[in-house]
Amino acid sequence: MRIIPGLALSALTLSTAAWHTRASAEKVTIAIAVGGKSYKASGEGECQYAAMASYYDMRAKMWSVEYSVEGKSGLTNLHLTAWRPLAGGADQMSLSLQIGSTDHRIDTVRKSENVGSGTLTLKTKGQGGTFKIMGKDEKGATIKGTIECTTFSSPPAVAG
Repeated sequence: MRIIPGLALSALTLSTAAWHTRASAEKVTIAIAVGGKSYKASGEGECQYAAMASYYDMRAKMWSVEYSVEGKSGLTNLHLTAWRPLAGGADQMSLSLQIGSTDHRIDTVRKSENVGSGTLTLKTKGQGGTFKIMGKDEKGATIKGTIECTTFSSPPAVAG
């Protein structure tokens, strides 16, 4: 099991075990450029939405995307968690992607590690939506692109 720093979720959202249990598969389409090199991927992934979630002491709407394929080159893993604070303020994100054997991270979530920098916007459409990301990873590589989910499912319920 791979735990991504900055994605430690509180009991109001998802437990680690529930996070890694795939309830359903949604179509994910990714068009992203890292350091000026473009990558495209499309296939089954996991897209979730929670109208009420919590991270540290921040209550927020939360969206997440997980995408993974077998392979040693190209985009092989992507994990995105987007937070929209209920108290207002800018959307925050924790993005981790793996291209070949190289990891890239951006984390702008309040009270987390805060690596790299960037902005995230989400445009919803029907039961899905498209994330637009612009930023720089922890090594200074430019990351920009879109991640589209055709449908967001609800995360599994967590007792707490």
